[in-house]
Amino acid sequence: MTEKLDSTTGQWITSANVPGYKCEFAVCELHNDIYLSGGQLNSSQVWRFMAQLNQWVSVGRLLKGRWRHKMASLCGKLYAVGGYDGQQRLSSVECFSVFENVWKPVAPLLLPVSSAALASCSGKLYVISGALSEDCNTNMVQCYDPVKDQWTYTLSCPFSKRCLNAVSLNGSIYIAGGLLDVLYCYSPKVDSWSKVAELPMKL
Repeated sequence: MTEKLDSTTGQWITSANVPGYKCEFAVCELHNDIYLSGGQLNSSQVWRFMAQLNQWVSVGRLLKGRWRHKMASLCGKLYAVGGYDGQQRLSSVECFSVFENVWKPVAPLLLPVSSAALASCSGKLYVISGALSEDCNTNMVQCYDPVKDQWTYTLSCPFSKRCLNAVSLNGSIYIAGGLLDVLYCYSPKVDSWSKVAELPMKL
């Protein structure tokens, strides 16, 4: 099911359904359209929701089927990062050009992770925490520079979690989920972490 929020009425409106059954996929926005990729089991399918037409259309497939990965848009392109293939965590990263309708490999993660948080901020990608195995998480933060096609580590985060989400706002990245009861903020400008607010329950 796909629903959209009418900001004027505060009501949720049903939109066109995603084709087929999907779970543990990744999703992000680019140019006012929504892109959905991967999912169990090892799907390489990618769908684009054209908001103006209320229609899902198939676009170029991932080079590597994956799930528990994340997607983000950066500098007009899409990135599919990390994930799981049913046997191992993935370090591979793919970049999608809307105009070419193809995915191309870019520099891999320094540390393979699934279920991490991912955000684009100030011209770079940030992969935060995530799962190393079924029983182990990491607190490492990996930063991608698309100009250099290079990953580096930044200051580690004050938690080791999976199933996190991140959003960027005004040059900072905000992290929630992963059964955290605190909203955290990372500032790339000064490479520092801070607690923003206590949450009423774990998310």
